[in-house]
Amino acid sequence: LLHLPPPPPSIYASELLWKQRYQPPLHPPLHHAIADDYLAAATFDRERHERLLRERREQEQREMLEKQQKEKERERMEREREREREKQEREEKERRDQENAASKLVSRHFEESLRLANQKRERSMSWSLLNSLAPSRQEHERLRA
Repeated sequence: LLHLPPPPPSIYASELLWKQRYQPPLHPPLHHAIADDYLAAATFDRERHERLLRERREQEQREMLEKQQKEKERERMEREREREREKQEREEKERRDQENAASKLVSRHFEESLRLANQKRERSMSWSLLNSLAPSRQEHERLRA
């Protein structure tokens, strides 16, 4: 093969040899812009999705807290009603006990009064019987004489 010697340096300027054929674009290539737009949209979608998830979790948490508070309030009201019912039952029992005690006192007093009246009647009957059986004073004097 025949080798050609390099051309003399003056024929081609070195700038021409090493000069780029294309000017670099003033803006980044379009595919970078598309990628940036896609990334921005994806980031926006991801952030929106995360925000929606966070809002949903917060809403569920608020609903759970509200449900727990309603349950606690319902239990508190139930306990309060139970205490009120027990209080009314106690008061009713005390009232019945007092009525029974008063009724027993009245019955006892009536029985005692009746017993005393019967005793008094029996005594007066026995005295009147004795008086009717006993001779009168005049008769007693006459019999004595």
